[in-house]
Amino acid sequence: MTDKFSGYINIILAYFLWGLAPIYYKLLDGVPSYIVLCHRIIWSFVFILLLVFFFKKFKYIRLILVNKKKVFILFLSSTLICSNWFIYIWSIDQNHILETSLGYFINPIITVFLSMLFLNERLSKWKLIAIIIALMAVIYQVISIGFFPWIALSLATTFGFYALLKKKFPIESQVGLFIETSLFTPVAFFYLLFHSSISVQDYLHYSFLKDLLLVCSGVMTTLPLIFFNNATKKLKLSTVGFFHSDTVLLGFASYFKY
Repeated sequence: MTDKFSGYINIILAYFLWGLAPIYYKLLDGVPSYIVLCHRIIWSFVFILLLVFFFKKFKYIRLILVNKKKVFILFLSSTLICSNWFIYIWSIDQNHILETSLGYFINPIITVFLSMLFLNERLSKWKLIAIIIALMAVIYQVISIGFFPWIALSLATTFGFYALLKKKFPIESQVGLFIETSLFTPVAFFYLLFHSSISVQDYLHYSFLKDLLLVCSGVMTTLPLIFFNNATKKLKLSTVGFFHSDTVLLGFASYFKY
């Protein structure tokens, strides 16, 4: 299997799982957004810790931790993706489905723009035409909405820069995600423990389904990120951006199915 073909498989799997995410998090309706975010961070850390242990990646983690530049880059990427998670979960919880989907229409445009600005990638004539059409569609949707789409722009911008960091500073997927989640896991854990208005015994006592979904949110969060990180190493960032339309279509399908 060539690197390029492997990259295509990874990005399709990543966006397929992200496309199913709206129905997943809609099933957690009633659970506060910040509680869902904290669970995503904590259970993602648990899941990636198991992967790192199983695949014996701890020696690579030590090599990263002694490199201050890479640790700082991972801190930035972790901040971006956690911000993206919170905005996404909150918008789904508040039924801002249209703005959320619009964010993923805008994201390919921002991703392609960043790839051209920071990575000197160039588009073919047909890709350029596709981006222009997408841009016109986004402008039309923004005008139709009638207000400034801050949710959509926040989602697109945070994820666009996250993708840029992953492409410009490639780090082994499991190792990078382990460090990213470990940076914010203590914050999430202590927030739940000391700063939440919900008592500790209520953290996993919503219902059997919601408790299970909260625990499995770690897998739902981590797997597509692993696929995505693998894809950014093997494909141009602009190519990764073009695949993002799958997420939009699946997101709409999941929402209307729900």
